[in-house]
Amino acid sequence: MKQLLKKEITLQWRQGFWLVYFVFTAIYITVLLNLPQKDRMLVSLILILSDTTMLGVIFIGALVLLEK
Repeated sequence: MKQLLKKEITLQWRQGFWLVYFVFTAIYITVLLNLPQKDRMLVSLILILSDTTMLGVIFIGALVLLEK
């Protein structure tokens, strides 16, 4: 099981999945830090919900491309 997980993470890293996700994370952090304090709670809620969606879109889209 450990070898399978290691190979899966290695494959994802080589294909750039993790890099794309780190870029999205950096964008989210930058947006949150540049907002006024009163707006951060609402925007962070929206980002948490959209983050889950973006993660799914990135990984599922990339996995479909890898299967072809």
